[in-house]
Amino acid sequence: DPTACWMSARSMLETLGAIGQEITRHLDEQAVFDILRAHVHELLDATHFSVWALAAAGDAIELAFGTEEGQPMAPGRRIAMDHESSRIARCARTREELLVREAPAGFDPNHIPGTVRSASALFAPLVVGDSLLGVMSIQSPKAQAYGERERLIFRTLCAYGAIGLHNSRAYKLLGKTLGELQLAQDELARKNVLLQQAYLQQQEASFTDPLTQLRGKCRARVVSV
Repeated sequence: DPTACWMSARSMLETLGAIGQEITRHLDEQAVFDILRAHVHELLDATHFSVWALAAAGDAIELAFGTEEGQPMAPGRRIAMDHESSRIARCARTREELLVREAPAGFDPNHIPGTVRSASALFAPLVVGDSLLGVMSIQSPKAQAYGERERLIFRTLCAYGAIGLHNSRAYKLLGKTLGELQLAQDELARKNVLLQQAYLQQQEASFTDPLTQLRGKCRARVVSV
């Protein structure tokens, strides 16, 4: 039924729009992760969800947040950007979406020990403007889990997630800058106090007899002609 499909599509767009507003109004990185995780599991088949952040040096991608079958993944896993077999690194390098429809038979070099093996996976870059922030990934043990509809939803969540993370990092940087500015102002005030004290001490010394250490009055010397 075309009408039913149109209504369903409109409802999904409204849902995604509301999710976007929810994500982008938060300025805390952890809150952005939690909102993404909740909506990913609500809208998509994903036993695995992870967000990887580009390292400061740009030479690696690091696990910033992840869950596997509802359990948190330990952050800090690091993958070199030039890693040949890592799909995470490949997605980051090419800045292009990567879809794995079915896991290859036999040994999978991308499998992380202790995690569920995936038959379907989606990887997408988190990009704002020309800046790469990282990569987001979902995975499922079901084959062919991600069709065009699921990919569209995932792309939209990634776009909102990238904006949310960009905003939270900008806010964090602003807070750090303001903190450094406050420290500089405090140090300047401290030095001004020391300078004022030194001036007063010098002024006091100018009114004190160096031999008797007694304060005297400045008197003008009269010279007879």
